[in-house]
Amino acid sequence: MAPITPCLWFDRNAEEAVDFYLSVFPNSRITQVARYPESDHPAHEGRRGEVLMISFELDGRPFTALNGGPYFKFTEAVSFQIDCKTQDELDRYWDLLSEGGDPEAQQCGWLKDKFGLSWQLVPTSMPQLMGSDDERGARVMKALCPMKKLDIAALELAAGLTAVTNERFVSASPAEVFDAIRDPERLARWWGPDGFTNSFHVFDFKPGGDWKHDMTGPDGTVYPNESRFLEIVPNEKVVIEHIATVHHFLLTITLTETPEGTRIDWYQDFDTPEERAKVLAYVPRCNEENFDRLETELGHSTN
Repeated sequence: MAPITPCLWFDRNAEEAVDFYLSVFPNSRITQVARYPESDHPAHEGRRGEVLMISFELDGRPFTALNGGPYFKFTEAVSFQIDCKTQDELDRYWDLLSEGGDPEAQQCGWLKDKFGLSWQLVPTSMPQLMGSDDERGARVMKALCPMKKLDIAALELAAGLTAVTNERFVSASPAEVFDAIRDPERLARWWGPDGFTNSFHVFDFKPGGDWKHDMTGPDGTVYPNESRFLEIVPNEKVVIEHIATVHHFLLTITLTETPEGTRIDWYQDFDTPEERAKVLAYVPRCNEENFDRLETELGHSTN
């Protein structure tokens, strides 16, 4: 199937617009530039040699910018949607794209950039937030409608979500990943965010077995942890109940074999939406750091 390429109509500032969009989106480039030829068409008078069309890519997706003249303007009936995994990502795109745009055009995640082009910034979790539950969808919609830039945490709280989810694809087999979990010496090397160390006191790796250890932060603060293994399926799944007094949650680690290695799903379920909201500022980031440390450990074991 041939790709569908959006063509954006500008007056004479397509080059400026393309340069701006390339500065906003990663993995972007100009692929071709065409200039006005000699033409006796009235709309082309005096434009010989000027830029006519620019073929470019934004994050690998094809676009065309056309210097077509002052005849047509952008309308809100067409917008480009950017799916954002995190609030930081959404904030970044919002700040860059809205600068110089019409603040009156900002509503429910939509904005206009300084060229009048409309963009919609939405969390990747929006289908889950709205879901098939009419009551949940109504709560989310009520929270969303007064917003200009979307607040992901507020929408997730309105949806009643209790879980934080992360995933990572690693170039190691499920058996290799499982071994890095079940071996206490290896687990102690990678468990926790950047800069944390572990001292294990009890590690009874079996269903119903206890796991007690201290995590020491970069500043020397010691965080006692007490957990229990609820379910263990070798090379497939580990379910852990974290029963320390600060936060109670169930952590389900699922390993799925892929052609390149393993997909790790990290599902951290808290007791209430309010408890989840308290940790959103740091838990997703810390989980990603945990994945990074695991990949380092896997690299040491497989090289």
